[in-house]
Amino acid sequence: MAKVYGIHEIELHPGADPTAFEQLFVEGTGLPGPEGWKSILLKGERGARKGKYMMMVEIESLAARDRYIPDSGPTAEAHELDRYVGDFWERWQQFTVIPGEGDTFTDYIVVV
Repeated sequence: MAKVYGIHEIELHPGADPTAFEQLFVEGTGLPGPEGWKSILLKGERGARKGKYMMMVEIESLAARDRYIPDSGPTAEAHELDRYVGDFWERWQQFTVIPGEGDTFTDYIVVV
Protein backbone atom coordinates (compact mmCIF):
# COMPACT_ATOMS: atom_id res chain seq x y z
CA MET A 1 0.00 0.00 0.00
CA ALA A 2 1.66 3.21 -1.18
CA LYS A 3 1.38 6.36 0.91
CA VAL A 4 -0.05 9.45 -0.72
CA TYR A 5 1.29 12.95 -0.22
CA GLY A 6 -1.00 15.80 -1.20
CA ILE A 7 0.92 18.99 -1.88
CA HIS A 8 -1.23 22.15 -1.72
CA GLU A 9 0.23 25.55 -2.58
CA ILE A 10 -1.55 28.17 -0.48
CA GLU A 11 -1.91 31.83 -1.38
CA LEU A 12 -2.91 34.29 1.33
CA HIS A 13 -5.15 37.24 0.56
CA PRO A 14 -3.18 40.48 0.20
CA GLY A 15 -2.85 42.00 3.66
CA ALA A 16 -3.65 38.74 5.50
CA ASP A 17 -1.69 38.36 8.75
CA PRO A 18 0.70 35.39 8.29
CA THR A 19 1.13 34.92 12.06
CA ALA A 20 -2.64 34.71 12.59
CA PHE A 21 -2.89 32.25 9.69
CA GLU A 22 -0.22 30.04 11.24
CA GLN A 23 -2.06 30.17 14.59
CA LEU A 24 -5.29 29.11 12.88
CA PHE A 25 -3.47 26.07 11.46
CA VAL A 26 -2.21 25.18 14.96
CA GLU A 27 -5.77 25.42 16.29
CA GLY A 28 -6.99 23.19 13.46
CA THR A 29 -4.59 20.36 14.32
CA GLY A 30 -6.85 19.46 17.26
CA LEU A 31 -9.94 19.04 15.09
CA PRO A 32 -11.16 15.64 13.93
CA GLY A 33 -9.96 14.82 10.46
CA PRO A 34 -10.15 11.97 8.01
CA GLU A 35 -8.86 8.69 9.41
CA GLY A 36 -5.35 7.99 8.15
CA TRP A 37 -4.59 11.64 7.22
CA LYS A 38 -2.03 14.01 8.75
CA SER A 39 -1.35 17.60 7.66
CA ILE A 40 1.59 19.93 8.17
CA LEU A 41 2.03 23.57 7.19
CA LEU A 42 5.27 24.60 5.48
CA LYS A 43 6.60 28.05 4.64
CA GLY A 44 9.13 28.68 1.86
CA GLU A 45 12.52 29.64 3.26
CA ARG A 46 14.26 30.24 -0.08
CA GLY A 47 13.59 29.73 -3.76
CA ALA A 48 10.63 30.53 -5.99
CA ARG A 49 8.04 30.31 -3.18
CA LYS A 50 10.06 32.03 -0.45
CA GLY A 51 7.65 33.37 2.19
CA LYS A 52 4.70 31.46 0.70
CA TYR A 53 2.83 28.58 2.29
CA MET A 54 2.27 24.96 1.36
CA MET A 55 0.27 22.32 3.15
CA MET A 56 1.48 18.74 2.89
CA VAL A 57 -1.08 16.07 3.64
CA GLU A 58 0.23 12.57 4.37
CA ILE A 59 -2.39 9.90 3.68
CA GLU A 60 -1.76 6.28 4.58
CA SER A 61 -2.97 4.89 1.21
CA LEU A 62 -4.93 5.59 -1.96
CA ALA A 63 -7.87 3.75 -0.38
CA ALA A 64 -7.76 6.11 2.64
CA ARG A 65 -7.77 9.11 0.31
CA ASP A 66 -10.56 7.76 -1.87
CA ARG A 67 -12.67 6.95 1.20
CA TYR A 68 -13.13 10.71 1.61
CA ILE A 69 -12.12 12.32 -1.70
CA PRO A 70 -12.41 10.06 -4.76
CA ASP A 71 -12.19 11.51 -8.29
CA SER A 72 -15.94 12.17 -8.21
CA GLY A 73 -15.59 14.59 -5.26
CA PRO A 74 -16.10 14.49 -1.48
CA THR A 75 -18.07 11.54 -0.11
CA ALA A 76 -20.90 11.69 2.43
CA GLU A 77 -18.34 10.64 5.05
CA ALA A 78 -16.18 13.66 4.15
CA HIS A 79 -19.21 15.95 4.40
CA GLU A 80 -19.97 14.48 7.84
CA LEU A 81 -16.64 15.88 9.07
CA ASP A 82 -17.80 19.37 8.06
CA ARG A 83 -20.03 19.57 11.12
CA TYR A 84 -16.87 19.46 13.26
CA VAL A 85 -14.67 21.72 11.16
CA GLY A 86 -17.11 24.07 9.39
CA ASP A 87 -16.13 27.10 11.49
CA PHE A 88 -12.44 26.34 10.94
CA TRP A 89 -12.85 26.33 7.14
CA GLU A 90 -14.83 29.56 7.23
CA ARG A 91 -11.95 31.18 9.13
CA TRP A 92 -9.39 29.55 6.78
CA GLN A 93 -11.10 31.17 3.79
CA GLN A 94 -10.77 34.58 5.43
CA PHE A 95 -6.99 34.18 5.04
CA THR A 96 -6.65 32.27 1.79
CA VAL A 97 -7.60 32.63 -1.83
CA ILE A 98 -10.55 30.37 -2.72
CA PRO A 99 -9.41 26.83 -3.71
CA GLY A 100 -9.12 26.61 -7.46
CA GLU A 101 -8.13 30.28 -7.61
CA GLY A 102 -4.75 30.00 -5.93
CA ASP A 103 -4.73 26.68 -4.07
CA THR A 104 -3.11 24.34 -6.54
CA PHE A 105 -2.44 20.76 -5.54
CA THR A 106 -1.00 17.48 -6.71
CA ASP A 107 -1.33 14.07 -5.04
CA TYR A 108 1.85 12.00 -5.20
CA ILE A 109 2.27 8.31 -4.39
CA VAL A 110 5.44 6.93 -2.89
CA VAL A 111 7.33 5.00 -5.56
CA VAL A 112 10.39 3.83 -3.58
